Amino acid sequence: MKRFVMFSIFIFVLCECKSINIPLDSIKLHIVSFYKDMDPQFNKDRSVSDFPNFLIYDRKKGAIEEGKEGIFAFGLLSSGEYTHFLLIGKNSFQILNMKDPIDENILKLSIFLRKNKQYSKHDVLFYIEDIIKTYQSNEEHIKSFNGVIR
Repeated sequence: MKRFVMFSIFIFVLCECKSINIPLDSIKLHIVSFYKDMDPQFNKDRSVSDFPNFLIYDRKKGAIEEGKEGIFAFGLLSSGEYTHFLLIGKNSFQILNMKDPIDENILKLSIFLRKNKQYSKHDVLFYIEDIIKTYQSNEEHIKSFNGVIR
């Protein structure tokens, strides 16, 4: 019986370790790498500390915090920049590059929403609409920005 209890405690602890949330600094590090890979003119000296929490936010719930799961928008505070999305689950996260085709990003979002069943039908529609509106806004903003520069 004693072995069974010890084994049960071991399995419980093992399961708890698997569900530890991803550290926020790790997510920010991936965002900085995302920008460095995507944009050759991105300042290569930028680091995690240059990316404050308020730049990663859920449009319904506010700025990101340590251990927070959900669907977040993020971007840089400069002209001509895209707003992108970040999907954070318990054990993984994914960046939606809003320069990719919108149908690919909607598919990735729907897969995330299916895996994370905490979202209501209202939430699902909100986030789908938000991604579509952000995509359209990005395109319009970039077109107008490029028109001014030329």
